[in-house]
Amino acid sequence: MESHTKVLRYETTNDITDLPEDEQELYRRAMEASQTAYAPYSGFKVGSALMNDKGEVIIGSNQENANYKVSCGERVVLDQAGVKGWKQGGTIRKLALYGAPENGASSTR
Repeated sequence: MESHTKVLRYETTNDITDLPEDEQELYRRAMEASQTAYAPYSGFKVGSALMNDKGEVIIGSNQENANYKVSCGERVVLDQAGVKGWKQGGTIRKLALYGAPENGASSTR
């Protein structure tokens, strides 16, 4: 049996201008994607943007339904990446998430 370790490195900031330009754009795309979310049960709209090693970007957002099946923004964008064939030789480099309650107050996760 082989043992594997994966490391996740992340940073936090309260100012988008602290980020490199490509990450600022990715965050803006996630923010825009949150506007397409359908969240009648949680009231929390989440947008996500995923960048691969070629610089291509895919967006997604949470899509809730009455059976409460998980359809979070992160899962939707990963499903989209699979549909577009990213799993065939591509590498996911960056993921941006933006979440906001439907009342307009913003928060991120």
